[in-house]
Amino acid sequence: MIIDSGKLTKGFLNLFRFVMVSATLSGCAMEVDSFSQFQLTFFNLPSVKLKVNQINSQTALVEIAKNDIGVRLPLYPVKVLEQWAKHRLKPVGSKNREVLRFIIKEASVIETSLKPDYSIKGIFRGQNSHKYVFAFEAVIQIIGRSGNILASSSAKVTRSITIPEGLSLSERELLLLNVIDKLMSQFDQEMLINISKFFEKWLI
Repeated sequence: MIIDSGKLTKGFLNLFRFVMVSATLSGCAMEVDSFSQFQLTFFNLPSVKLKVNQINSQTALVEIAKNDIGVRLPLYPVKVLEQWAKHRLKPVGSKNREVLRFIIKEASVIETSLKPDYSIKGIFRGQNSHKYVFAFEAVIQIIGRSGNILASSSAKVTRSITIPEGLSLSERELLLLNVIDKLMSQFDQEMLINISKFFEKWLI
């Protein structure tokens, strides 16, 4: 069964572009607090209807690294993944009292300071100040009445970027939010493919 992914590029991606344009028009003096109400939304995308009684979201993160800045971002990756499960997956009931478990395994944004290149070539080509490595991973499982796992699948997406020197904090956050937006688009597509492949029995 092929799941309709909806108009993904007209969904939460457009909302992000709107925020970016608004930020650009407001100038570089925008404070970080301006992004505090920003959220990705999946409301306009079609729900994936599953024959389960409920959907339980859990986190199974290992110890958070000291240089993991995800919790400081306006879009906390854990919350974004939880929001995806809440808005994208819809339980429609199960005679066998089966439930879907959504487990967040990783939701990190690792920041690394880069050493400046003081060579002549490095000075003239510009410097990058930081590198950021993003990694989002989640598992979905169908759990039977007795607690046994009837079906399981996962999706993991990663990406890394470098940030040039001289950016304001607001400009840097816009770049990081853009990566989160693109990663969630990739995560959405991969998870839908896996659901179509491994959860056909529970799809409506």
